[in-house]
Amino acid sequence: MVKTFPEPIGLSDGFIPYKYFELNLNMLNKSVKSVKNLGFLSITTTTDAPEPENMEFREEDTRKLYTAPESAIPDSGNFKDGDIRVLITNSEDQKPGYIVEIQEYQNGSFNRYEPLMSLYEERNLPEERYSLNELLEWSREDGATKKEKYLRAVIDDLEERGIYLAVSAVALYDNVLVGRKRSASNSKAEKSRETALMAESTDLSEDIDSYDIYRQLLEHNPNMILYGPPGTGKTYAIEKIIENMEQHRTGTYIDFHTIQEDKRVEFLTFHQSFSYEEFVEGIRPVLDGYDSSELNANTSTLGYRIEDGILKRLASRASVNRVKEEEADIPAELSPDSQVYKISLGRRHGEDEIYKFCRDNSLIAIGWLESHDLSEWDYDKIFDSLKSEREEGSQAPTNDASSVDFFVNQISTGDIVVVYDGKYTIRDIVVVSEEYRYLPDSSSRYPHRRKVKWLRHFEKPVDIRNINNGKRLTMKTVYPLRNVEVSDLEPFITKIGAGSGEHSNIKKALPHYLVIDEINRGNISKIFGELITLIEADKRDKISVRLPYSRKPFTLPKNLYIIGTMNTADRSIAIIDTALRRRFVFMEVEPAPSVLAMSDTPSVAGKIDLEKLLTALNKRIVEKFDRDHRIGHAYFMDLNNLEAFRITWYYKIIPLLMEYFYNDGKTISEIIGTAFIDPMTCQVKPLSGNALIDSIQKIYQRTITAQ
Repeated sequence: MVKTFPEPIGLSDGFIPYKYFELNLNMLNKSVKSVKNLGFLSITTTTDAPEPENMEFREEDTRKLYTAPESAIPDSGNFKDGDIRVLITNSEDQKPGYIVEIQEYQNGSFNRYEPLMSLYEERNLPEERYSLNELLEWSREDGATKKEKYLRAVIDDLEERGIYLAVSAVALYDNVLVGRKRSASNSKAEKSRETALMAESTDLSEDIDSYDIYRQLLEHNPNMILYGPPGTGKTYAIEKIIENMEQHRTGTYIDFHTIQEDKRVEFLTFHQSFSYEEFVEGIRPVLDGYDSSELNANTSTLGYRIEDGILKRLASRASVNRVKEEEADIPAELSPDSQVYKISLGRRHGEDEIYKFCRDNSLIAIGWLESHDLSEWDYDKIFDSLKSEREEGSQAPTNDASSVDFFVNQISTGDIVVVYDGKYTIRDIVVVSEEYRYLPDSSSRYPHRRKVKWLRHFEKPVDIRNINNGKRLTMKTVYPLRNVEVSDLEPFITKIGAGSGEHSNIKKALPHYLVIDEINRGNISKIFGELITLIEADKRDKISVRLPYSRKPFTLPKNLYIIGTMNTADRSIAIIDTALRRRFVFMEVEPAPSVLAMSDTPSVAGKIDLEKLLTALNKRIVEKFDRDHRIGHAYFMDLNNLEAFRITWYYKIIPLLMEYFYNDGKTISEIIGTAFIDPMTCQVKPLSGNALIDSIQKIYQRTITAQ
């Protein structure tokens, strides 16, 4: 049998609090998370529950949930059968704020409510039960802002009113009864465990699969802009889009913050002063020799250096990660910050056996001071020893002390070393995999060695002058290439460089995401410059430009996605830069009042229907202004008590309307009513308590009546 209802039934304020349903794990957890591929879940009913065909979900059949102090004397006139109370300590001989018992009101008295009490005891071992204030402190430490807001509302209402009305049983369970949700550990095992727990929690109430359309668009075009009025959850949507991308790529859920910790997401905000130098690359002044602890910098020298902007840094990271994805056994230390060194393995003509020995044994090696282990030697000791040998007739020049020092002390695991061939060419690229080792043997007179992984050998030597500022390579044995970065070498390593004609499987490359908030507020031509061409999907990894400061070729990798947000109330989408419009796909994110109905806070104090309120406000705004200036549902999320709503209403919603309709009190009063604003003077009228509730209700009741 299937029964249909004339009106939708709210999940949080209608279905779950139905007093004939037992509040067990299926109701509090499984009912608000994706149950894809799990089939149906059973709902346990009470012994006096009506048959399904007779269930009506009327207001009188909906239980209320309260949090109240232990010493409170319930007034039977304020409770009805089925209501639930979370009883907490507040006596002088006990620590306040601890849960004593969870009770149900039946036949004029409260008694232990077994389904919810058992669930609480199962989720919280005796030594892990915390007071409300302790949970509040933990939520701050863990960065759980949503939980912090909820607990703050509970504590404030208990202090001011002596009781807290929980509109949502799920929110009460998640934020109070479930106890503390541990923050993620640094260890991989603990992170995996936390991710699994997160996937089981009610925090994933929204199905990640619903963002498939965004992922599909990004696979078609790696540039996307989400646009809409303020408060529609554009930034939240970006987090879910990225989680969807990762889930589709790996087959498992990966939390957005984990992706951030991997340094694969960067956020920035465009504004009128934002420039190309901050976005791509620019010249920055530096004080050489300046000690910040001193009061003046008279002894310092002012210089300038080229510094990468946020886009170039993220592109470099994406490129380096492609190298690590493509090559097996790459040292974890390889990063965009790894240094690039040049080495000569024997003389170019006449000592090829040294080069062959190194290749055959996957190492790099140098000579000098062959009878000494240099593990504990610094530059000065190396220099003095070479000088001493020189005076005794050795051919070792003292200016090679720096080569030895670079090899022994400066090169680190994860650094890249290119093998010299000629004044502009190299014949190999390797990555250092182990620290310095001293291994004297009869097979080689080069005992100072480092294990390496051979990334690429070139049968025909490769010219690198275009990434080395046109500079020639010197005969010095070891030295850093200050002008070359790891990402500059990626085209030579992975064969996906511009014009290479060969392409790796880009879909396997680790994706990186650049999120640009308020993208329409920046001067697009000034910020992107010549890179406006490179961001196009069909030019990624194919077309390169020479950057103006570093004079290096630069191309954008395909595994870098650019996602922007645009507030339509700030600037119309109709006048956005044409070049930007042509290169991005646009997705509108509209206000969604229905999200409020399905949220943990569908109403305030059980009396203000947030879905109806937002619908009414936006209907009138469209009539008086336009659809670009509607109010987003995010403004009304997580309003856990009347005080939280009052603050949002008076300090966010009304100021927003005042901005939209500047000095037009008449229009504003037609939207929210004269109870809140004087139509002649634009004077805001403060209300609280029942007066506030009644005046808010009139806003949407008047709209419903008009319909």
